[in-house]
Amino acid sequence: AWSFRADPGDDGLRRGWQDGGFTGTPVTIPHITDARTTDKAYKGSVGWYRARIDAPKAPPGASWELRFEQVRRIADVWIDGRRAGGNRSSYEPFVVPA
Repeated sequence: AWSFRADPGDDGLRRGWQDGGFTGTPVTIPHITDARTTDKAYKGSVGWYRARIDAPKAPPGASWELRFEQVRRIADVWIDGRRAGGNRSSYEPFVVPA
């Protein structure tokens, strides 16, 4: 289950949303925060998504990664309060080590 919190002031890192201080609204993925086709909507904004994943232990010599099919602009991915990776190429799939 995913949850989302808009962050128009880009305060999330300062407020500790990457490691537990997050309260969001349940959403389904893909999620469109503003489907209007206005100039203001195209400027984009900052938002945080959160999901709890209980992955099985990786076999010896193997590891897990998370695949994202796309983000609109920029993504920073946090796992257990640490930045795990991200993407700066709009709409392109990317992976981060888990």
